[in-house]
Amino acid sequence: MMAVNREEIIKYIVPGGDVAEHIQADCFKATIACRYSVPAPKFDPAGAKKLLAEAGYPNGFDLEYLVFAPNRPIGEAIAGDLYKVGIRTTVQPADINLYRRQQGDGKLQAWSILFPTGSYPDAGNIFSVLFTGPAMKYFQDDVIEKAMKDGEAEFDPEKRAEIYKVAFNRINEQAYHLPVSSIPTVYVHGKDVKLTNNPYSAGENYAGDYAWN
Repeated sequence: MMAVNREEIIKYIVPGGDVAEHIQADCFKATIACRYSVPAPKFDPAGAKKLLAEAGYPNGFDLEYLVFAPNRPIGEAIAGDLYKVGIRTTVQPADINLYRRQQGDGKLQAWSILFPTGSYPDAGNIFSVLFTGPAMKYFQDDVIEKAMKDGEAEFDPEKRAEIYKVAFNRINEQAYHLPVSSIPTVYVHGKDVKLTNNPYSAGENYAGDYAWN
């Protein structure tokens, strides 16, 4: 993960990257109970090569990388960064059905998906999607499981944030996930048309959100 230059990917690959959030954990700053003190691994290709050598892979290794099809350009950029440190990555674009099937069968080596985190107000939903069911077989982490259980039983947002902080830190420490970027919704329109922010829907837009002079 230290091989991936997320800043460059956001700048040159992510549509609307100039307003994208450079997320450092599996939640956005605005997500209720999103808290962490350990950020995601920083870009350090030399450090990545050193870790590969220490792990017994001085010449790298082959990796099958499944990428949700709309995410393909970002996935290819990530694969390019991995290749530079010796991880020979094959990108397989897939729809959500193939992703879920391979996930359930335990056949995924690495994958990138889009998840509408910003559409849900609380961090608890993030854990329920990324760390339950078939997904949990890849991690089996008692620290995260305990935080999920304790967080669901805590109704005070401040206390729940401290509980989830342990889990978000654990995810970054163990490099289970590498959060890359928010994906801004980009609209092309005439100069007279304006799209207003809808406080009731972070992930969708409706006819009433548009205005023109």
